[in-house]
Amino acid sequence: MNKVFSFKREGKTTVTITDTNLTIERSGFLNQLQFHGIKQQTINLDSITNINYHPAKPKRGYIRLNTINGNAKDKNIIYFYGKNEEQLATELKAQLLSIIHSN
Repeated sequence: MNKVFSFKREGKTTVTITDTNLTIERSGFLNQLQFHGIKQQTINLDSITNINYHPAKPKRGYIRLNTINGNAKDKNIIYFYGKNEEQLATELKAQLLSIIHSN
């Protein structure tokens, strides 16, 4: 598996995209994944059907992943906090779209 794209956000969120999966790991607590007790999730890229910006709090970066047979919708949202979060969300969305469309 090749690591295609990876970043760590202010010590809270690490996102790694390979040629087959998207993995999200969290160490912060200000996100809904922690409320579900989930610290890491892996999503198969083939299951992603659409990528949208989450409408809440537009000055922060939120991406909602719609997946085939996905979990509860809140578990498929990636959150970004801090500076340049919109730029980061835009970059991640572009990376995901390019990988998904190339397969």
